[in-house]
Amino acid sequence: MKKRVVMKVKVADSLRHHFQAAAWRTNQTPSYLLRKMMMGYVWLANEPKSIDLTVVSNSYKYAEGMDAPDEQP
Repeated sequence: MKKRVVMKVKVADSLRHHFQAAAWRTNQTPSYLLRKMMMGYVWLANEPKSIDLTVVSNSYKYAEGMDAPDEQP
């Protein structure tokens, strides 16, 4: 049986705000985009010789105090 669960992650307010705004600009929900990224990561982990090419046209520079992609707690 599949049961939905809630994952809690600490994220800087500015990163959360920018992510939500970017999701809504593309007419998608933030939760859908998070699930899509998670499924993509699982797929890449199972296919180590594959390449994931993602192109983002509305990217922005990281503001000061915002979590960078390579920063981990």
